[in-house]
This record gives sequence, structure tokens and C-alpha cells, in this order.
Amino acid sequence: KLYIGLPGSLERASILKKCLRQTPLDDNVNITEIASHGKAEGLSGADLAEVVRRASLIRLKHELHNEYVDKNVLRVTTSDLIQALDEVKPSISAKEREQYHKMSLVCQ
Repeated sequence: KLYIGLPGSLERASILKKCLRQTPLDDNVNITEIASHGKAEGLSGADLAEVVRRASLIRLKHELHNEYVDKNVLRVTTSDLIQALDEVKPSISAKEREQYHKMSLVCQ
């Protein structure tokens, strides 16, 4: 059996970069900073993909009511990503992480 833990900050940054590669971003977005945010701790790759999806929807909903914005170029902001981090909960609970960790020690 093989146990692969949840991604750390560097891995989260790499996952976010891949998930965001086709998402227009505001110039001030710092992916490394988002990946290091406390709310990103404990998120899986799938959870991070959900953060990106929600951040895009947050930006879209925000801009729908703004008549002065070019609707063809909606740029996700740091604020959108932080709000999405607030909404997305880890799919693996702390209890499950502990159980997986214990199993990994037994399997070594």
C-alpha cells in the first residue's frame, strides 16, 4: 500500500498554477501567497480545483452587475480566491488525515 499525504505549500502552489493556467488573473494575484494561506492548509488537489472554479464564479457574479467592465475579460482577483478558500472545506477531515497517517506508519 502507498500513502500520499496532502500537498504542502509548494505543491499547492504548483497545483493552483495548473488549475489557473486558463483563468485570466488580476495582475496582483500571488499564487504562492494563496497556496500558503491558512485556509488552503489541508486541501487536496481536487479541493484546490474547486477553489479555482468558485473564484471564477465569484468574479463572474460580481461583474454581471457592473456595466463598465469588459465581460470578455474577467480577471480573477486575490479577493475572489480568498473568498473561495473561505467557502471550500477540506474533503478529507482532520480525523481521516490522522487515520491515514497512522496507516502509513504501519505500512512502512
